[in-house]
Amino acid sequence: MPVSKPSAASFRSPFTLRCLLFLATLFAPLAQALEPVTLQLKWTHAFQFAGYYAAEEKGYYREAGLEVRIEEARPDSDPVKAVVDGRAQFGVGMSNLLLVRQGGQPVVVLAVIFQHSPLVIVARQEKSEQTVHDLVGKRVMIERHSDELFAYLKQEGIPVDGLRQLPHSFDPEDLIKGRVDAMSAYSTNEPYLLDQARLRYQTYSPRAAGIDFYGDNLFTVERELKQNPQRVEAFRAASLKGWQYAMAHPDEIAELIYRKYSRAHPVAFYRFEASRMVPLMRTDLVEVGYMTPGRWMHIASTYADLGLLPRNFSLSGFLYAPHPERDLGWLWPVMGLFLAGSLVGLYIVLINRRLRAALSRSLNSETDLRRREHQYRMLAENMADVVWALDPESWRFTYISPSVERLRGFPVDEIMAQPFDHALMPSERERARRAIEERVADVKAGRIGAETIFVDEVEQPRRDGSSVWTEVVTRYLLDGATGQVEVH
Repeated sequence: MPVSKPSAASFRSPFTLRCLLFLATLFAPLAQALEPVTLQLKWTHAFQFAGYYAAEEKGYYREAGLEVRIEEARPDSDPVKAVVDGRAQFGVGMSNLLLVRQGGQPVVVLAVIFQHSPLVIVARQEKSEQTVHDLVGKRVMIERHSDELFAYLKQEGIPVDGLRQLPHSFDPEDLIKGRVDAMSAYSTNEPYLLDQARLRYQTYSPRAAGIDFYGDNLFTVERELKQNPQRVEAFRAASLKGWQYAMAHPDEIAELIYRKYSRAHPVAFYRFEASRMVPLMRTDLVEVGYMTPGRWMHIASTYADLGLLPRNFSLSGFLYAPHPERDLGWLWPVMGLFLAGSLVGLYIVLINRRLRAALSRSLNSETDLRRREHQYRMLAENMADVVWALDPESWRFTYISPSVERLRGFPVDEIMAQPFDHALMPSERERARRAIEERVADVKAGRIGAETIFVDEVEQPRRDGSSVWTEVVTRYLLDGATGQVEVH
């Protein structure tokens, strides 16, 4: 007789089934699909967006639980509208995001990629001594949202209606063939094509007039931040990790872009972009993504000069603040004149004042005072950070630590011999002087004391002709005996 064998299912007890259900529930999250999000670029695929490609290629987005679709833009598209309308969760925009915010759109800047905007004007060189003023009466193409260029022209006294403005074709051939005389461009992009065509041209940058905007800002909207705060944080962190990788491996990512994203240009073009981006991103000084309210207020002030923003525009809600416990290293990056160095300098000054007071009480302490002052001076002069002191009456530095030469390229003696103004870019001088004068008056009137700390950002010239944004921490010390104030 045939014998029927019991099925495996008949041996499963209720307990076994419960265990299986428990294990299935336990590991269910591992099988969940990645969250789909879209990143809207502000232009066609290029090394300009290398960090996002690297984050996708290296799996940083997948590790963050995200499936990211990277959408390129076209000349007639609006990346900001795509994010505001919800067609994309994240976007790359210009510093005109301030104007968008003022216009009622709840955009939020998550990170800054370019510390200095690559936006410039390139013009055919018609004569050896040619300046931006030679654009008057010429045919010029300037793309939308190029407010920093209009601010630059205004600063130079060039009326916009004095230019023969044409719709921007985004085709360098128009400049190469002489169909236009000048065009707005990216210093990281079009010069490669102009060089290949052996065109003689001039480049005019707003930075020459002290107008220094951020460039290529990663942004989202308040809706996304409120509904998906962890997703925003994860996307930002993975993107910045991708940028760190891309800038450390430019040749690899240039090959990736050509192979996977765009063959509009040869690999050499993307390598050129990468090399031109290095001085604009300044990863030697700050981490990718770094931004400060001070720089944004500088940009807002420029817009106010153009009549596009009200004075004292509020940045409340405009700048994203990462979770402090998760990103403290980003919150305290070194920016030229370091916070730690300034605080140590203040400590040195206070100790020295106490030592001088002790000296007046007891001559027997002179030897010990000199030994201790020597120790503190050795500390200041051998640290990597910059420590300085300023006499606001003479507007001369009374002390600068040697580390300033590593920052700006100028030796200490040369800086000490120069007026205070020479330590700042022309656009910063009036603002800095006014701030110092107001604070000195407040100190003398007793409205602020030595415990008050001020944090400012200023742009300083370097010996090689470039500039560096520095974060300066100062205190104002009043000498009760003389009534003089010293800035440290």
